[in-house]
Amino acid sequence: MSIPVPQFKHVSGIDNYFFDRYLHTVTKIFSLLLVVVSPVLMPLNMVDGRNEVGGVRGLDRLSFSNVSPSHTDRYWAHLVIAIFVIASVCQILRLELRDYTRVQDNLGASELRVPRASSLLLTSKSKQQLSIESVRRHFHNIAGGVHTISINRDYSQLHAKLRQRDLLAKRLEVAETNLIVKATSKRTPSRREGDR
Repeated sequence: MSIPVPQFKHVSGIDNYFFDRYLHTVTKIFSLLLVVVSPVLMPLNMVDGRNEVGGVRGLDRLSFSNVSPSHTDRYWAHLVIAIFVIASVCQILRLELRDYTRVQDNLGASELRVPRASSLLLTSKSKQQLSIESVRRHFHNIAGGVHTISINRDYSQLHAKLRQRDLLAKRLEVAETNLIVKATSKRTPSRREGDR
């Protein structure tokens, strides 16, 4: 059940490929749980359990709580399967991370450059303003280089000016509306006199 190396020039892109890998991994994990837990633990919990006499009804008969006190050795099966499932999930994740690294290495070695893979977003409220050139010099040794640098600076002064502009625009709108109302009210009585 392995997925081949993606064609990087494919229209769907590397993000869709990794999303498909994610779905593939989740399917592997839940398939493992279905194959291991259902056929082993469910019958183990159902047979000679507490059932109706012990106050266990419905789907609770399939669970850990249905194991009768005379069969406590069945708890070992729960422990062994839990350890097996945890180890298997860790192994699946390890293999997926290995494949992810392999794909990233192939992507870095290929001629195709994905700007998102080599972009930085710096957020800082420090008084010292960073320049794009200084950031580029600092991160020059990153494999493949840095293509895009976006520095998110403190724009509080700009926001204050925008609020002031919005306030002035509202005042202007109110003044224009008042002027239109006055002009309309002066024109309306003269029309009424002319209509008579």
